[in-house]
Amino acid sequence: MNYFTFTKRLKSSRTHKGFSQKELAEKAGVSQGLISKYESKIITVSPKVDTIYALSRALEVSCEYLLGIDKEITKNPLSEKINLQVSLKKVENYSSPNVKRIFDYIRMPVENPVDFFIQNDNDEMYPLLKSRGFLFFMFNDRALDNKIILFRKKGEENNRVRFCKINENINLMSPNPDIGLVKLSLQDFKATYFVMGILTGYWDNIHGQFGQDIF
Repeated sequence: MNYFTFTKRLKSSRTHKGFSQKELAEKAGVSQGLISKYESKIITVSPKVDTIYALSRALEVSCEYLLGIDKEITKNPLSEKINLQVSLKKVENYSSPNVKRIFDYIRMPVENPVDFFIQNDNDEMYPLLKSRGFLFFMFNDRALDNKIILFRKKGEENNRVRFCKINENINLMSPNPDIGLVKLSLQDFKATYFVMGILTGYWDNIHGQFGQDIF
């Protein structure tokens, strides 16, 4: 996300709807001071996922539009034209069914190593990966040594993310001290779980930095 694109689109969408900062704050359930900071060209405040969603609902525009991911509004189009400098690809949301989706997809530069993403719904990998962040993956159906993998238990739909270490067994680990080590033989792992992908990057909040070095 380009912060100044977000600032420009937030303000233009607000004025297009005829809302004052106070009125938008009330409709979105946030403070007027936060709206003022978001629209400031001097102070940059990284918007949180839930706040982006609330603002988009109040303004009747898409989250992707506010963040600069989409060049057009999906509901109340304005005449603004954005010159995209890079080729983009559509990356779909593969979150668990219990997750309230903010994005069904996002668009990213084609060179990013991403096939799909999920919205993280727990703190099982805290503090490395925080709840409500976006986790990006490449498709892979095998557990790989020294990689963070996304997998599901067969017959279930909830995602699980763990650091994988392979020796004689497959060891699934978390930096969270409340989450215990899972140790399985390769045969037992394959009988119990299936792998969906390998983590390639994340957004802690919507701050526009993809692929932070977490390995």
